[in-house]
Amino acid sequence: MEQKEIISRLKQLAQLLDEGILTQEEFDEEKHKVLTANQNNNYSPAVESSSPPIHSEVHTPKEKQSGRSRLILGVVIAVAFSAVAFLIIGIVSSVNTKSDETVSTAPARQDGEEPIRQQLVSLVNHWCECHTRGDIDELSSLYAQQVKYYQSDYSLERVVASKNKLFSKTGDFPMSAEDVRLDNHGDGTYKVFFMKNAASKQYPSYLSFCKTGNKWLITEESDFVSDRNIAKRRSKNLTELPDKQVTQNGQIDKMQKEWNFIWDFYEHVLMIKEDDWDVTDYISSSLAKRLWTEDYDGCYQVWVFRTGVNGGTGGSKIMAVKPTGKDGWYEVKYIDEGTRGKTTVHIANGLIDDYVAFDRDLQF
Repeated sequence: MEQKEIISRLKQLAQLLDEGILTQEEFDEEKHKVLTANQNNNYSPAVESSSPPIHSEVHTPKEKQSGRSRLILGVVIAVAFSAVAFLIIGIVSSVNTKSDETVSTAPARQDGEEPIRQQLVSLVNHWCECHTRGDIDELSSLYAQQVKYYQSDYSLERVVASKNKLFSKTGDFPMSAEDVRLDNHGDGTYKVFFMKNAASKQYPSYLSFCKTGNKWLITEESDFVSDRNIAKRRSKNLTELPDKQVTQNGQIDKMQKEWNFIWDFYEHVLMIKEDDWDVTDYISSSLAKRLWTEDYDGCYQVWVFRTGVNGGTGGSKIMAVKPTGKDGWYEVKYIDEGTRGKTTVHIANGLIDDYVAFDRDLQF
């Protein structure tokens, strides 16, 4: 290879390095090949071009000119492709950056609340453990000085007295929590809803927490069953809920209202069958059309919400209503004329609009 060709080739490699087409390692390797080409006569460029391989035999000026032209053309094409690639990468990168910025703004609040969620879930579990151990001293340290305790305003001393009364009867009170969910009131208070397992039963329960200094303290305690019983004592209208502050997104309040609604439907329409309770007050118009039958002088097939047992010897009562985790769906457990049953119902716009009938083959 002539000296001019070596210099020209090195300039080309340097240009490809500057443009990012070649890495430093590739550049060094090609540079070494060019400089040693005259010694081994087997130099073969890594960057493909349409020029023929360069050998040590003598070429005519015309052949050399043609080879250099093809080499230059190949380099130009490579540079052009590189420019287009960089342009496409730049556009994609810009779009992704904007997309990332858009997506990252929404979850930021959720990410910020995750540590709070972990703290409160831990506190709920600790609260359950204190009941299980009957540890009144540790339990009392979890409450604020004033507590909304089962719909009544209690001082810390009254809460402690109530827990002492509970432990004096049982010695301890085995308890655990599952399906823990948070509802941000927006005023620094969080209501934590969970399914409380106690005394071999399940209670949809909630605790409200407010931060005092660096410590989260319980400011409210209750469960849906107790709220319902309190509502019964306070009003003859069983569909009315106790006065409650509506939370920021209303999920817990909505769930409590739906829970009471389903309980009323099963207790007064399906189980007791009171005359002044109308099934159409509880089901949507579309579901009413599905359930209507001309049989039996015309009626709604409300037995789809039960086991289908007719003429059983046992009693009937509702046992539990539990959210399934899917929005609006609730699992209802009951005893129907002595037969245990389980039906899943869905609520939308304040009415039952769908159901999954009881399956006798399922055990629970």
